[in-house]
Amino acid sequence: MTWSLSMGVDGDSSCACGTRPQVAGPSCVGEERALIYKTLVLTGLRLNELRSLTIGQLDLDSATPFAVLDAKDEKNRQGSEILLRADLAAHLRESRTSSSDVLWL
Repeated sequence: MTWSLSMGVDGDSSCACGTRPQVAGPSCVGEERALIYKTLVLTGLRLNELRSLTIGQLDLDSATPFAVLDAKDEKNRQGSEILLRADLAAHLRESRTSSSDVLWL
C-alpha cells in the first residue's frame, strides 16, 4: 500500500493513492495504519511477514484472492498462500501501484 500527498489547484494538500509520501499527512497515516491493522487481523500474519509482502505477491483479481508468502519470510520457513476476504482484497486492489512495490515500510 502506498500513499502520496497531492497538491490541489488551490495549494491545499490531500491524501490520494499513488506513490509513497515524502511528507505523510495525518489522514494518510491513519488510513494506511487502519489497512495494516485490518490486514493483520484478517490474515493472521505477523508484522514482519506483512512487511515482506510486495504487491506482486498478491493475486487480487482471481475468483479467490490470495497472497503468496515466501518461505524465507515466514516463521516456519515453509511458505504459504493466504486467502483474502473479498472486502480486504478490494481495499488492497484500490491501493496497488506496480508489481514490485513494497506494501508497507
